[in-house]
Amino acid sequence: MDGMLTIKQIADRLHVNKATVYTWVHNGKLNAYKAGNLWRITEEQLQEFLNHGQEARQQSGEQSSKSIPGRY
Repeated sequence: MDGMLTIKQIADRLHVNKATVYTWVHNGKLNAYKAGNLWRITEEQLQEFLNHGQEARQQSGEQSSKSIPGRY
């Protein structure tokens, strides 16, 4: 399965716990394929997940950069 990553590989690459990756998969945030008992994620699916997260951070950064009344 060239180009397919395991949950553990994703967790190691992103420096998170495997349970976090499972949560992303089960919540639909990270698309994955199930082959028997094993989950597999393509490089493209991982990149899409990472790009989506970057877009969300940029949007929240834009919102948080607005001035807050009474704050300097």
